[in-house]
Amino acid sequence: MKTLVIDSTPWVTQWSIETKEGPSEYRKSHRTVGRNHSSSYEWIWTEGNQNITSFSDQTGTLVDLWRKVLSTNQVNELLEPMRLLVGAAKSVIDAKERLGQLVYLIPENLSEVGQNVILAELSNQFGVAQSEVYLLWRPVALALGAIRHVGNSEAMVIADFAHLDGGVAELVIKTARGLKAPVRDFMKPRGRGRSLDESLDDWLGRNYETGDSKPEYLETSSVVKMASHLGADLNFDPPLAWCQDGLNFRPLPPCHEDFARPVEFEHTVTSARSFIESLVTDRNVISVWHGWPVYWQGDEVVQRNFGKSILGEPQLAVEGGVEFARRRRLNLPTYFEVLPGYAIWCQTSELGMPRRHQWESLIRKRVVDGTTTVKDDPIDRFQINPGTLKFPLNIRMGESTKYRFVEAELPSQIDTAAPILIHSQIRPTGGGVKIALAPRDEPDLFGKNARVALKWDQAEERSVSAIETATSMDHRYSYPFIIQSGGSYDSRLQLENISSAIRAGASIQNYIGALSQILVPTLANAEIGVPFGGRQVREGLSENVQFLVNEICRFAHARITDDVNAPGADWKWTRLVSCLFLYADEDIQDALFDRAMDADYPVMGGPAAIPLSQAFYAFGRTCRNAEHLERFLRQTLAEWDSLERAPWVVFWPFQKCLGNYGEPARVPSDLVASVMRCAVELLDRIIEGRLPAPQVFGMSNWKKWTLSAILFGLRRRELDSKFMDLDSGDSLAADVRARLLRSEIFNTPIPPIALAGIEIPGHPPTLPELILRFLEARADETDIAIAGGIGLTS
Repeated sequence: MKTLVIDSTPWVTQWSIETKEGPSEYRKSHRTVGRNHSSSYEWIWTEGNQNITSFSDQTGTLVDLWRKVLSTNQVNELLEPMRLLVGAAKSVIDAKERLGQLVYLIPENLSEVGQNVILAELSNQFGVAQSEVYLLWRPVALALGAIRHVGNSEAMVIADFAHLDGGVAELVIKTARGLKAPVRDFMKPRGRGRSLDESLDDWLGRNYETGDSKPEYLETSSVVKMASHLGADLNFDPPLAWCQDGLNFRPLPPCHEDFARPVEFEHTVTSARSFIESLVTDRNVISVWHGWPVYWQGDEVVQRNFGKSILGEPQLAVEGGVEFARRRRLNLPTYFEVLPGYAIWCQTSELGMPRRHQWESLIRKRVVDGTTTVKDDPIDRFQINPGTLKFPLNIRMGESTKYRFVEAELPSQIDTAAPILIHSQIRPTGGGVKIALAPRDEPDLFGKNARVALKWDQAEERSVSAIETATSMDHRYSYPFIIQSGGSYDSRLQLENISSAIRAGASIQNYIGALSQILVPTLANAEIGVPFGGRQVREGLSENVQFLVNEICRFAHARITDDVNAPGADWKWTRLVSCLFLYADEDIQDALFDRAMDADYPVMGGPAAIPLSQAFYAFGRTCRNAEHLERFLRQTLAEWDSLERAPWVVFWPFQKCLGNYGEPARVPSDLVASVMRCAVELLDRIIEGRLPAPQVFGMSNWKKWTLSAILFGLRRRELDSKFMDLDSGDSLAADVRARLLRSEIFNTPIPPIALAGIEIPGHPPTLPELILRFLEARADETDIAIAGGIGLTS
């Protein structure tokens, strides 16, 4: 099988054919001017030696074609220039035997539309299956060509001045299976050097007496001829140049007698200097330079300006393409691509969270092999809502400010929710992402087409800010929601060093004090400043932090379940593991549930008070199992009358489970109602001054626990909209409302830490006032945020 590697630039076409025996010699051609007489349908490509002799000829250059190709993403505007661009390369490449693969180098600013058009054109004209045509980014090709110079460098900076726009990109170097391979992340910022047009204008001005004529008026074939000299011979007499004057051409004399003078290096790198310096300063990074504007300077000039640098030969890019093909054939690592991730705009309905429109992940951000087709399993968690006839399909790449849009129409309006499967795939070297929707249960949902697809390169581009503004949600809900908190990034960073020490052999038991300082909520940081919040960390946990979490769970589980120790003797580990919140593993959840179920209820004071209290605190913070919460409530409610001295054990786990996680909202309605009745009874005791042991926890805490339980108990309305409905005359709802309005209760303030970071117009409500707004179904966006703050503070 033979692989053809093509590097097509505006000034020269280079290529090589790679086989098992190695590459053929590197070839190049300066046939960059195309002529097609008005009576002919065949383009003839030449080196531009001829002057224009007939204005009826259709003419063009590779420069013109690349300008058109890189300036549009409209299919109909790309078809003809792409056909001619590929045809120009084919006219100079003599591939006598059948090709098995083709690698074509492309600049990074070629649109997805352009990528797909040129894929089809290359396949058609060279007779290679489209699945065997690979588009290789120029920076990656240059990095692979220069990979032998890398040494122990951690990254490469590629400064490519050989195409229309001088591009500067950084590629991390990764070792895989003993080979160095570049890692490309196209979402990283790019630098811009001087364009070839600008460099050529500078060169013309230094070598010709142009007078009042501007360089861009030079006759096309002269410019191409000069460019071919620049690419082939860096020390030549300036070739004859012509300037168009009306319908005539006049020669431009050289402005000096010696050899051609180069473009100043400083002029070439002016716009890119600060960007490159920011990447190479104090780092083990090598910079690779490519293109005729820098060739004349030599290694010495480049290295004097930018330190560890190499000056690539003119064929460096095509050499990199050959190396890519060789590795691909031998199934070796070629290069790696950082997928930016792709997301779909949809309405989410997650238990415990308000319904809202947001971006939901389809293809997660990750590093993949550059030749791999990433085809994730179909996603089965979306549906089309009843009553739908038309719906938008909106897909966003990474954190881009733009997204792609198509509108789909069903054959007929649907009456029931229709589950759908979403298929996603992407090949980094083969165009953009492909997204398709298929019905899960109804084969005819989308009619004869069977599925709806978004073709990334053909979809309409729109602004993200516009869609997010247009779909602002109604925040009037009658129950509070779980706050979305990923915890504190800075606090997680503090855990990195502890984790490294434990991985190196230190005992985790030696770090319980340090871990407590970082993990345990206090009045100063509450839950907002701790490493792990009530929701999953968006960017995920680092490997080091996840290791530490696993170690805490493992060690704490052993201490909590150790029957040799007196019950609760290791309460500090119980407290510590409770502060993992969402990240406490299932074994820990089970152990804390068993401890909460088996423990005698704490008395006020005595050696067992704090350890057993921690069992209930920890159960409340970590319980994500609706069955566990139900069983716990049934047991504690059955013993309510015997909880004279510690009735808070009902309310703490109840309000924390409902305030942190979605599943516990499924607790049966009768149990929620029972907790509410107990809360009403306790409020009566507070009003009448019959509170058990008020001096131990303080009156404010008794009120806070009881009222917070009522607030989050209203989350039962997520599953039963008529729960505690005042309009239907529900007696429990009326009893709760009556107690909240009593002055002894109504003036209970919301803890200040729960209001941190929330903009509140006027004075904040009291805690009972906030509960009333949810009870009476008149809560707004600010009320939801405040309730979330109460859920976080612990």
